[in-house]
Amino acid sequence: MHHRIALLSPSHKQVVSSTRIMCLALALAVPTLLFGQSFTASVRGVVTDSAQAAVPAAKVTVTDVDRNLEHTSRADALGRYVIMALPPGAYTLSAEAAGFQKFARNAFVLAVQQQATIDVELTVGQIATAVEVQAAAPLLNATSATLGQVIENRYINELPLIARNPYTLTYLTPGIVGSAGSAGSGDTNFVAVGTRNSTADVMLDGVSVTGAEQNAGITTVMHTPSVEAVQEFKVQTSFFSAEFGNTGGAIINMITKSGTNQFHGDGYWFHRDSSLNANSFFANKAGSPKPETHRNVYGATLQPVQPRYELRRQYRTHAVPRQHRPEIDV
Repeated sequence: MHHRIALLSPSHKQVVSSTRIMCLALALAVPTLLFGQSFTASVRGVVTDSAQAAVPAAKVTVTDVDRNLEHTSRADALGRYVIMALPPGAYTLSAEAAGFQKFARNAFVLAVQQQATIDVELTVGQIATAVEVQAAAPLLNATSATLGQVIENRYINELPLIARNPYTLTYLTPGIVGSAGSAGSGDTNFVAVGTRNSTADVMLDGVSVTGAEQNAGITTVMHTPSVEAVQEFKVQTSFFSAEFGNTGGAIINMITKSGTNQFHGDGYWFHRDSSLNANSFFANKAGSPKPETHRNVYGATLQPVQPRYELRRQYRTHAVPRQHRPEIDV
């Protein structure tokens, strides 16, 4: 029996060690890059002149209206630009280049994971003169074929939610139907465009908050944010990008509110009482009295410049008179 022993010189050992360090750094960096694009939006387009010729090296700036943060990019040799990792919100866009008038577009709104295309046409003139676009066509997504529905903040705040669970609004998406015995529930036990139930993934600010159960699929949502804490969310039903691989049905991509340059806040109180309800048909038929029920959900939210704080307290009683079970969520 012969044994072969390979000896590495000190220089070879140093190369192997450096290679391992680079591989480890790349493995740690890739998830971070993917995480940054899980719920953010992007803007891309082409910068041309009045003759539809490309304007290389044009400076394109997208500004966050609420935070006054600028995101800048330079057009390439073909006039193409792209600005990624934009948190959902309201933005303005401007473009400028030497020998052209400055282009400015009024505020537009970017939703969760929206990929907007905004082409810019510059006019020859002095840069001190600006061409401002007051009205423009709606933003179109000519980049991704993902199908889904964005549930805006207006729907979240104004539509009635008996259980105060924002996940129940998932059923507003075309193609989402409840499975047997769970229609309208606040978990992932639904069918998305014909796929198997309990296979959807829920992401909150880019982090998955679902838990797989043995022989039951993905049904448990580990964290349910307060309705007042949710800005909006998008339900993607098909044609996911490669960054979403932990699902077989749908993706619920939810984001929470964040601070702006001004303080914002509100107070709320939601009250349910048996004195305001009628008895059920079967209870009346059986001669049973109406069960006593009291529920009070009240609290306040505060949105400072950067972080967001919320204090919520719930008082609930279900069919047990004079018994309160407080829930405090800070």
